[in-house]
Amino acid sequence: MPRPVRRTRRRLLHAAGVAMLRGAAYAAGSTITTGLLVWLISR
Repeated sequence: MPRPVRRTRRRLLHAAGVAMLRGAAYAAGSTITTGLLVWLISR
């Protein structure tokens, strides 16, 4: 059945995209927070 396969593929792609976005946002946030902490400490 081609329809369920397409749905699962879409779900997998969507889940992967959301996970990538979450990972990128988390990495950016942690980098910004560490940068701010280092900047405040080094002042």
